[in-house]
Formats: sequence, structure tokens, C-alpha cells
Amino acid sequence: MSQLVHRLELPNELLFKILAQVLAHSVHMVVVSSGDITWHMNAHHTLSAVCFSFKEIMKGISSKAFQWAATEATPNLTHHIRRQLQWLRTLAADIRDPTTPGNFSFDAHDSTAPQIVQGYSLYIAIVYLRTQAARSTPEIYQSTSGTIFGAVITLSKVLYSRIVPQEVAIILKNATKDEAELSHIGVLVVKHCALLSGFAEALAAEPEPNDEVSRLRRDVSTPGEHILAATNTPHRLTELKRNR
Repeated sequence: MSQLVHRLELPNELLFKILAQVLAHSVHMVVVSSGDITWHMNAHHTLSAVCFSFKEIMKGISSKAFQWAATEATPNLTHHIRRQLQWLRTLAADIRDPTTPGNFSFDAHDSTAPQIVQGYSLYIAIVYLRTQAARSTPEIYQSTSGTIFGAVITLSKVLYSRIVPQEVAIILKNATKDEAELSHIGVLVVKHCALLSGFAEALAAEPEPNDEVSRLRRDVSTPGEHILAATNTPHRLTELKRNR
């Protein structure tokens, strides 16, 4: 008489959390990764193909996250997701190489776009503003920081809470916190460079300023370089923290 074999299966609630976080990672990588993002672009389709339970769970997650309902215009969920991700990929082109000034153009997406797409659109704009402001004058950086903090609050307090399920937005939430922290670091760098500049000017008033004083004056006159160094590869900070 053959023995009954009981398969061990994860409860659907746990599978839901795992798959939602995998999708969240893929969406984020589509935005920030400079490498091959083929798998991430196809994450929904790939995970749905694993088995029937995965397919049903992914349909529930993705249809909510990307606010999809079958219509004549968007009859296929997979195609709908790919179109939204491709739009984000194109928009984020300039933040994936923050060392090179780009031609960023924040064309307003359809106001009916999924909340997660609107959230990442604002995140992309935040990263771009900060990296470009770091190349400008201290005064411009300070004023831009105010705009960035306002956008961070909007993203954290308004858009993030509208994304369903929230597990899909967890990486966006953490990345937004990182941006607030990095922008704060930049403000401190500018402030302290201004203080050092004052000291350097006072030292330069001496009859024969030495080479060390001259180097100090040169360094503090370009705080943007220090900001870029202190906040290098900003949109990868969340990934680095996760891998610690």
C-alpha cells in the first residue's frame, strides 16, 4: 500500500508578500540599473509562468499595483505593465549616469497613470534635481534643496500611501528616505564649505599665504564636487544598505 505524500506549500499570504517584493525590486531596477534589465522588465510574466498559484497571485498584485482592468485599449496585463515600465526606463535615462549632464525633460504623464508610476516619476525628478544642483552654485543648491524636500514630503506622505499593495512600494519608500538624507548631507557640505571659505579668505589676507592655504581656497570654492563625492551613486544607496 503506497503511502500518501503530503506536499509542503507556503501559505498564499506569504507567497503574496514574497512575490510583491520581487516585483518591487524589479520595478526599481528598471529605473536605476545601468545593466541588463531584461528579467526585470519581464518579472510579472516570468513569475506568472511558474505555476497556477503564482499566476493568480501575480495577477492580483500587478493588476492593483499598475491599476489595470481589461479594456479594449489595454486587454493584456503583461503588455500594460511593460508599457508603463518602458516609460519609466526612458524617463530615468539621465539619472543612471549622474556624472554626465543630460537633457532631462519631465513631460507630464497621463494623470490617470498608476500611482506607482507617478511615484517613481517624482522620485526620478528628485534624483535628477539633486545631482544637477550639485554642479551649480551654493546658492542654487540651497534653493533647490527646498524644492527637493517638498517633493520628498509629497512622495512620502501622499503618493506612497496611494500605492496598493504597499509591499510593491517598499523600495521606493526607502529610496525616497535616502534622497532626503543625501540632500541634507549636501546642504551641510555647502554650509561647511562656506565657513571654510571664510577662514581661507582670512588666512589669505596674510602677506605671504602658503601653498596649503591656496589649495584650501581652491577646494572650498567648488562645494559641488564634494557633494557629488559624498553622495556618489545616490539611487544605489538603498541597494547597498540591503546587501550589508
